[in-house]
Amino acid sequence: MADDRYRQLTIRQLLSHTSGLPDENDFAWDCPEYDDGSLERYVRGLKNYKLQGEPGQAFDYSNIGYEILGDVIAKVTGLSFEQYMKKKVLEPASMQNSTFLKEEAAIDTLATPHVLGLQDGYGAQVSRIFPYHRAHAPSSTLYSNALDMCNYALTHLSGSRMRREANAILEANSYSEMWQIEASTEYGDGLDKMGLGWFMGQYRGRRVMSHMGRDTGFRSHFMLLPDEGMAVLFMMNADYIGGKVLYSAILDVLLGDDVPYVRRSLAHHLSQVTMVSGVDAAVREYNEILESCPERFLVLEGEFNAGAYTLMRGGWLQEGIRLLELSAQIFPESSNIHDSLGEMYLLAGERELALKHYQKSVELDPEHGEGICMVNELLQSK
Repeated sequence: MADDRYRQLTIRQLLSHTSGLPDENDFAWDCPEYDDGSLERYVRGLKNYKLQGEPGQAFDYSNIGYEILGDVIAKVTGLSFEQYMKKKVLEPASMQNSTFLKEEAAIDTLATPHVLGLQDGYGAQVSRIFPYHRAHAPSSTLYSNALDMCNYALTHLSGSRMRREANAILEANSYSEMWQIEASTEYGDGLDKMGLGWFMGQYRGRRVMSHMGRDTGFRSHFMLLPDEGMAVLFMMNADYIGGKVLYSAILDVLLGDDVPYVRRSLAHHLSQVTMVSGVDAAVREYNEILESCPERFLVLEGEFNAGAYTLMRGGWLQEGIRLLELSAQIFPESSNIHDSLGEMYLLAGERELALKHYQKSVELDPEHGEGICMVNELLQSK
C-alpha cells in the first residue's frame, strides 16, 4: 500500500476491524465480475490506498479488510475462497443449498431485491441491479435460506457449549477466542463491542453475539444468545426497512413476553404521508400520533435522515428539507440532522439557512470537523 504502516497489519486486526483500513464505498454491483481472479485483482488494486488510522488502535468497520482475509485464505489453502468456505463451513454445517457464488444459486430461488422508490408515491420498487461481484465474496455474497441459516445457528450453539459434534466448524475453545472483546464500537444497541468477526453486547441482560448485513435490495440480521441456547435470524429482500423493530419483537416473544404488535417506523410513515398529502399533513399526523398512540411507532433518527435523502435524490428536495425540519423538532439535540439540513439548504440555494444549520450542527458537536469547514467556507463567501 501507499502507506508503510500496512506492514504492521495482522489477521486479528482485520478480523476485528481495528486495522485502520478504510471501508469500501463502491462495491461495483452494476459491473459484476465472475472469474477466479477477481478477488486477487481487487486486493492488488489496494496498492494506492492509505490507512486512515494506526493499526490496532481503534474500531472502524472495513469490508476491505475481509476481502483481504478472503484472499489470505485462498493463498494459504490453494483453494478459492468460495471452495474453502463450502468445504470447511457450509457442508459441515448442513448448509447444502448455500453458496458464495451467484452462478451456483438456482435462479428460481433467488429473491428479487427491492429499494425505496417514489414512482407510486412512496414504497418498494424492484432494484435495477442485483448485488453481486466476486471480489466481494468474503464480505458480502453468501446466498442462503432460512433452513440453512438455522442449521448454521445450531452449529454455533452446540459448538459454543463445548460439544464436539459432527457438524463442528470450530474447535470448542475457539469460541472464547472469537468472542473475546477486541474493541469498543460505540454503536450501542447490543453492538457495543467487537470480537473476531462478531458484534457483542446484551439484550435485556442476556449475552448476544450478532452480525447484520445490508446490500442493495437486501437486509439481514443474525443473532445468537448462546447462554439461552437461542438464535434469531431474518432475511428480507428490501434494504430500506430497519430490522431492529423486527428482531426485538421476535426476541421478546422468545423470552416470554406478550407482544401485542410490532411497532411501525415513524420515519417511513411520515415520509409516506409527506409524499401523498404534503408536509403539513405529515406534521399534523405526527402531532396526532403523539397524543393518541406514540407507543405503536419506532422513532429512529437515522431513518428520518435516510428518508429525507431518498426524497432529495428522487427530485423532491423541498420535501426532503421539510422532513428534516420535522426531524429537527423530534431530535432537537441532533448535530447530524442540522448538518443534513445545511447540505440540503445549500443545494436549494438558501445559503443563509444553510449557514444557520451548519452552525447549529457545530454548536451541538464542537468536534464536527466537516461542519466547521462548511461554516468557515460560507462565512468567507458572504
